[in-house]
Amino acid sequence: MPLWFNVDHRFLVLGAFGVNAGISLYLTYKLRSERSRRQLENVYESTKLVNEYLVFHFGSPSEILRYDFGPQNSLDFPKRCADLCIANFNEVGTVVVWHYDDYGYLKY
Repeated sequence: MPLWFNVDHRFLVLGAFGVNAGISLYLTYKLRSERSRRQLENVYESTKLVNEYLVFHFGSPSEILRYDFGPQNSLDFPKRCADLCIANFNEVGTVVVWHYDDYGYLKY
């Protein structure tokens, strides 16, 4: 058997394999335990996030944007989407199809 630094190479290979197997088992255990912990707690139903959702969708503009600067045209997004759908709905019951031209602008 060949010797590297007076150590049989089988011991080096088995030792490296043992270390890699141990690391893999530990990381698999941590991953599974983290997944099970996340399934038990639902972060989307916390009181803070429910309140933020309600203010974002049903709050007044002064509650959403507390300062004078900010994206004013981002307010009333659901209303603007509904207005856009109503504006593009024909009496026949079909929707006007919009396309992007070669420059990235919307057109009929």
